[in-house]
Amino acid sequence: KFIRGKLLYYLSAYDFGRMHNEYIYLNQSLFEQVLNLSADEKEEVFEFLLRNYEPENRSYLYDFYFDNCSSRIRDVFQDILGDKLKFRYEHITEQKSFRQLTDEQLGKAPWGRFGIDLALGMPADKIAAPWDRMFLPYEMMYCFEQAVITADSTEELFASPVSAVHTAKPFDEPIAFFTPGRVFWLIFMLVFLLTIFQVYQNTNIKHLDTAIFTVLGLAGCFILFLWLGTDHRVTKMNLNILWAFPADLILIYFLLMKSRSPWLKYLLVLKIGMNILILAGWNFLPQSFHAAIIPLILINISRGGHLYWLSLRSRFNVEPKS
Repeated sequence: KFIRGKLLYYLSAYDFGRMHNEYIYLNQSLFEQVLNLSADEKEEVFEFLLRNYEPENRSYLYDFYFDNCSSRIRDVFQDILGDKLKFRYEHITEQKSFRQLTDEQLGKAPWGRFGIDLALGMPADKIAAPWDRMFLPYEMMYCFEQAVITADSTEELFASPVSAVHTAKPFDEPIAFFTPGRVFWLIFMLVFLLTIFQVYQNTNIKHLDTAIFTVLGLAGCFILFLWLGTDHRVTKMNLNILWAFPADLILIYFLLMKSRSPWLKYLLVLKIGMNILILAGWNFLPQSFHAAIIPLILINISRGGHLYWLSLRSRFNVEPKS
């Protein structure tokens, strides 16, 4: 349900001490902001939360950019205080896309960052408005600290300066050696050397292409599913489908046929062309790509080019050695 964008999240309630102990146990920092609210406004917030905690109200359809557990806190105060609350965004000095803001939080999780970059389409490259940046808790914290509230015709700061309730103990994080980039460049080097060997020996290893195109074809099918078969807005129009090509699964069928179909050559030309398009338009296409896909694109080009070369040789009755 989460993958399909249909998973319901819900509001839970428990005492602060339990949450505090959980942060200590997980070695995570916990910060506090005291909000500048009158007694009546505090009561309104409390009643609002109680209404939302009712069984018929507590569940909501989660959206990780536009309706998550951070943005909902922002919305509570905006709905209750209305025009009395004004956000200021003085800490924002650079415009960033949703993808860039997400990547910054995943710098120490290279495989997680690669997977999320693979799943997100062109909508994630839209510049996030200051209001929308509050899907990240720390962005909301900064915005709350700079916001002003009107009380008795006077503007006052909405929140006190941030104070640390618990500060995480520093720890040495292991250096990730097997990052996506290193792994995929290593695979490309092996595949490229095998390709050179096959060209020199005038041979072809069908199992190699079958394995490569199966993985890439299945990845493409997953991207296509996130695009067409889910309710997520930011997984639509995903140009990663140009290199993770669902039609690779059809390509495998043509490769395994005893007699070569003319469609094989057309699919190979299309496949090579789309991969070259990504490299040529790397800085111009409306979607940014993870750098680790470059070796995967080169694998596509090298293997596709080798197969196309073999198809031309067979056209002139020069059959490769089996």
